[in-house]
Amino acid sequence: MISLEGTRTNANLKHAFSDEGRFDRLYLNHEQAAEAAGYRGLAVLARISAGTGARYAGGHLDFLVAGQDSATPTGTSTAEFAAAMTEMIDEHTGMYAGMARTAHDEGFEEIADWFETLAKAGRSAARRMRRAVGKYEMKT
Repeated sequence: MISLEGTRTNANLKHAFSDEGRFDRLYLNHEQAAEAAGYRGLAVLARISAGTGARYAGGHLDFLVAGQDSATPTGTSTAEFAAAMTEMIDEHTGMYAGMARTAHDEGFEEIADWFETLAKAGRSAARRMRRAVGKYEMKT
């Protein structure tokens, strides 16, 4: 594929990817509000919209990282699933830990705390994933 770097198409893909994340968050917020108000049907529609947007974002990401890691899963075994999920979680955990250090260095303590919280959540998620996969493998 021709390089997208520096093209308007690349900028459009990045913008679309960013907007899908923002819209998904809004859909999920509306889902919670509708559910709390007793509007189950509207909540379901909002949840479906969020899921659709997440799939769109995955497609955008596939083009943005062409030739690198794909956003589309390839393996279906328990071991492949666990490895892929753990790798993604570990990558996010490391990313947020680095972002926390940068925010601390620049004097943004509240943002640094937020990034540290996300890094801790990532480590916790990785532990849960490893335990869940281990239990699943014991059953099979």
